[in-house]
Amino acid sequence: MSYQINYLQEEDYLIAEVTGNREKDTEAQYALEALAQISEACKSHKLSKVVAVWNIKGAMRPDQALILISNLKKYKWSKDFVTASVHPYKDNFESHQYTVKVAKTLNWNIHFFQSIDEAKMWIRKISTSDILAN
Repeated sequence: MSYQINYLQEEDYLIAEVTGNREKDTEAQYALEALAQISEACKSHKLSKVVAVWNIKGAMRPDQALILISNLKKYKWSKDFVTASVHPYKDNFESHQYTVKVAKTLNWNIHFFQSIDEAKMWIRKISTSDILAN
């Protein structure tokens, strides 16, 4: 079973709320498939900023996080995207610190938040000139 995605377009960014159940051996694949769909939605709306809210309980294993980050480009995720990745469950947020390190090492413009309000506030501050400078 893959993840479901609900979209809400704001003025200059897209909110994508991802829901579903975490399955240990396919979680990276499901996340990559969701990100490919979100990428297409961003491109169709001509947006490069996205708030991705992951309403998925349970922590992602480090091996799955590495698979996820290492395959973003293959699944149409653009280095031009500015991403606020929201993990509202405390255990998920804390476990994603490894994912943050891998993403930063591979130069992805992804920032992690536990609160959607904090993520939206951060992404609103990012201007188009900031995106082009990166």
